[in-house]
Order: sequence, then structure tokens, then C-alpha cells
Amino acid sequence: MTILTGYSGVLANTAFCKFFMIAAISEMQVDLLTLLVIAADQYILIAYPFRYHDLLTKPRVMFLAVVPFVIALANSVLMVAIWDDTNICDFYQNLPQWFLWLLLCDAIGMAFVGTVTLQVLTIRIARRHMLQLQANGQGQVSAETVRRHWRGVVTTLLICAMTFFSWILGIVTLLWSAIVEVVYVYNSKYFSHISLCSSYFHILRGIWVPLVYAMRTPEIRPVIMRIRKLFPAWKSNDVTAIRTSDP
Repeated sequence: MTILTGYSGVLANTAFCKFFMIAAISEMQVDLLTLLVIAADQYILIAYPFRYHDLLTKPRVMFLAVVPFVIALANSVLMVAIWDDTNICDFYQNLPQWFLWLLLCDAIGMAFVGTVTLQVLTIRIARRHMLQLQANGQGQVSAETVRRHWRGVVTTLLICAMTFFSWILGIVTLLWSAIVEVVYVYNSKYFSHISLCSSYFHILRGIWVPLVYAMRTPEIRPVIMRIRKLFPAWKSNDVTAIRTSDP
């Protein structure tokens, strides 16, 4: 929330203000760019399964892993160089509009749109593979294959959605500030309420993203199966249990 509303009582030329604002923007960039790298890895795995290890050699993997941090570091250095010290501690008032457009295209446009595009392509290719397996008379293994290959795709889609909702107000405000003067943004009567809700989403992101990964681990699956056995009517194929439980 602080990145959106700023510190009204803190000057922009303090070290605390610069460090906090730059760290928040770097976090957003690393989040979205890392999702792009994960989506690219899944796309290569499903689209080119036999060339996966040839395409993703160790030097290339190291390069892809370092790219998000290099881009975030470069933008952080640029933010320090162009930071305006004459205002209060506020992100949108202390940076020029061209830099806001740069962040919008970099972290939001390239990373988020690129991730969603790769996920759509991955799902289409996976579906095509399943149809080919069924056409070749291998329909018995299609269910397990779908479960194995789509688990990572669904996980990344969930994290994309959670990351999007965590930064939704930041995306809107960033776009708004890049187009019009920031004073009109802060004069909106709905801004403070939306900003407060967005801050709660961002705080919860630290809980639900690890939770999604935890649901995929082998250690947590027996716990999930035990919980499902306690509620047999929740199973998709147990419609009769729901009907018989009705008075």
C-alpha cells in the first residue's frame, strides 16, 4: 500500500524513502519476470520434449535465472539516478512519466502478457498431444499424462492470477499516472478504499503462493486425500451421495 499512497510525512530525499520504494518496484519486476521464465520452461518442455535438454543447457538456464534480477537491478539504478528529491516520499510524484511507461511495458506488458500467452500455447499443445494419444489407441494413459503435464501449467496459471490480483491496483495506477497527472489519481474518492484492499491482497500473496506450491508436494497429498475421505459428497463422481444426504 505504501508504494501507492507513499509516506506523507517523509521527504523524498531520505535514504529510507528511496530504499523502500526501489525495493518494492524491484520485487514486482522479479515476481513477474520469474513467472515468465517458468512459463517459458513449461512451454519448451511440452512443445519440444525430446530437445528439452539440448535447448536448456546449464549456461542457458543460469542466464534465464539471472535475467529477472539483472533487469530489476538496472531499473533500480536508473530510479536512483532520476529520482526527484523535491516532493514527499511518493513513487508516482518522484519519477517522470516516461519511466512509468518503461515499467509498465517491462514488468506488466512483457512479463505478464508474455506469461499468459505462453500458458495458452502450452495448454493448446498439451491438448493436441492428448488427442494424438487417444487417436493412437493410448487413451488409457491419457488421464495420467494430463495430470502429470498439466499440473505445472495449472500451478503457474494460479500464481499468475494471484500475482495479478496482488498488483492490480498498482497496474491501474501506474497506467493512469503514465497518462494523466498524478494529482487527479489521488483526488479520486475511491482511491484510498481500493488501495487498502490492494494492500491486503498483496500481504495475502505471501501466504497463497507458497500454499499453491505446497499443494503439489508429495507430502501434502495424503493429507488432502484424508480430508476428501471425510467429505465423500465433494467428489465429482459421487453425485448419489449428495442426493441421498438430502432430507
